[in-house]
Amino acid sequence: WSLMHLSLYLPGLLWPHTAATGQTPKLAATEALDNWLRFGNITTAPLSRSQLYAQCLSHPSLLVQCKQELGLPAHQAAFFCSPVLQRVDLHSMSISDGSNLGLSKREAVDICRDFNAFVADSGYKFLPYREYLWLVTCPSEPTWFLPPVCDIEGQLKTVPRPQSDDAKVSAQLQTLQAELQMLLAQHPVNQQRKTTYQAEINGVWFWRDLPSETPCSADIPLLTDAPLLQGSARQQTDAPYDWATAQAWLAETGSHEQAHLWLNTLEAPSMFADMWGYQDAFAELHTRFLAPIDAALQKGELKSLTLITDGATGLRGHAHKRSRLAFWKRGGEGFAHYLQAASAE
Repeated sequence: WSLMHLSLYLPGLLWPHTAATGQTPKLAATEALDNWLRFGNITTAPLSRSQLYAQCLSHPSLLVQCKQELGLPAHQAAFFCSPVLQRVDLHSMSISDGSNLGLSKREAVDICRDFNAFVADSGYKFLPYREYLWLVTCPSEPTWFLPPVCDIEGQLKTVPRPQSDDAKVSAQLQTLQAELQMLLAQHPVNQQRKTTYQAEINGVWFWRDLPSETPCSADIPLLTDAPLLQGSARQQTDAPYDWATAQAWLAETGSHEQAHLWLNTLEAPSMFADMWGYQDAFAELHTRFLAPIDAALQKGELKSLTLITDGATGLRGHAHKRSRLAFWKRGGEGFAHYLQAASAE
């Protein structure tokens, strides 16, 4: 079994909270990453979560893909609506996307039905495209902008307001958001969730699209649990338990020049500043994936690897099998250096 090239996407790898908390995760094992970073070709540049997604999308636009799947005409004006959980504390607030809240299709259908009854005269219509991602069709092309839900998840100092040249449009959108929040507060779905100790859906986030200027080929197999990447590749499966499981699936589906592996393991602890959670998740990630992938690289089962992550400094590293002859080449910095650099931003 061999694979020419693996692109490994690790959202949240660079812990961003040291400046705020004064603490950096203590990681026991980082050899695999150290090897790739010391002996690979490394570039750093700021990269948002949506820009990371864009590198893995096989469509130029998630909105266009969604309209096609729902059988809507290409010219139909529409935008996205994500159900969210907002928590407000004394000093901060956080937003959690519906994909982390175990929302069922039935619940999504019920909420969208009641939203539609509420906005019946406005020309808006809510369609539950997926449990955690709804499409809103509207009479004319939106003239406002809000960032994609993946860019506002986690801890926030302030919540972005709609940007528009027309102040009236922004105000209308914020009013609708507030009205739907009030509707959700009393909604039977949330009453039911309370009785079963599930997190409530207490808000909605409107956003325009997730575009990709350089969509990748849909023929590259994709292994991921990432909600916004579902249905992106022709051969696709959920994120595997470990590298051996990934290899088995890739071997079963034929011979591949390259593959994309997107692992969300570090995303939530990184977003919500859970340092212990990050340390545990990293240790698990190293054992199940990073160390075995590094071993595959050394054995020649894997010819080359690209590691990609997001954040204020971002990180992209390209690694090959290391030459054992070049013993005089000490190489560059290990992972600890990049972790500190990201946290200093």
